[in-house]
Amino acid sequence: MNNDDNKNINENNSFNNVNNDVPIINTEQVVINNEKKKSSGNFILIVIVLLLVLAVFNMNEIINFFEDNIMPTSPIDVGEGDSDNLVDGYIYIGDSAASIKVSSIKFYNFKKNSDKKQIRFNYLSDIKYSNISSENIYIEFYNSNKELLFKELFNTSDQINDKTVNNYFITINDNFFDSIQYAFVKSYSNDELSKQSSLICKSNLENTGYKEDFIHTFSFINDMLISYSVEKRVVVTEENNLSKDAINKLENEYNNFLVLDMNAFYNAGYFSYTVDYNDMNENFVPLYSKGSAIGYVKNNEILEKWECE
Repeated sequence: MNNDDNKNINENNSFNNVNNDVPIINTEQVVINNEKKKSSGNFILIVIVLLLVLAVFNMNEIINFFEDNIMPTSPIDVGEGDSDNLVDGYIYIGDSAASIKVSSIKFYNFKKNSDKKQIRFNYLSDIKYSNISSENIYIEFYNSNKELLFKELFNTSDQINDKTVNNYFITINDNFFDSIQYAFVKSYSNDELSKQSSLICKSNLENTGYKEDFIHTFSFINDMLISYSVEKRVVVTEENNLSKDAINKLENEYNNFLVLDMNAFYNAGYFSYTVDYNDMNENFVPLYSKGSAIGYVKNNEILEKWECE
């Protein structure tokens, strides 16, 4: 055998060895893997679609979450002045361009959250405050007639830093929430904080066999309710079952106050009592909450057909 023959034999052997080293492709395995990838892709697509559907149906909750928990990093453009875009000196709630500046703090972006019965706003201070309550700043809410419905001291548990945008929420559970239309912010002097006022509301009704004369006298400090008294008098004009029931009703009401150990008086068809919010039985349900604004009390009494002065 010559050299050329040896060379051909070696090349053939090399070719056979190369063929032996080529891996055998399992086409069945490839098909299975492709099917798994398709299934996985379909599952991810289904999850994405479900998330989008949930997002659409819960958009309000998602927006509220971000409004409640995501702090703005820069102030909304509310102008350069101390107060901007006001309506007769008041902020129209919902107008993000309106603002009031008090004690170097700008209050703005007031808006309602009807689901949570909250009014939210932002504030931005030019200076630092370690105890903002000492500034006696009050947040006030009014109805469309500019009548005071709610008043609360502006107070934060944390220090207020300068040039930092903050959120603030006030929850209002009373039935006048929907009537709130304007906001106002004011820093009160000590004399204003101690200013006292009163509101007297009367109801006179004539019934078969008797008359009813009722008087509510409300006392306020800084326009916020601190106490009230109630007088009820039944004058019998004719002895009948209706007049007897009216007298018995007064007597029963008086006896209930005795059980509560509250300040009350009764004598011959006349019943009276006084409510001091600082010394009130916890089981007693007052006509109004402590600190109710004078405008809210007056409006509510008038709605009940009482005459107020």
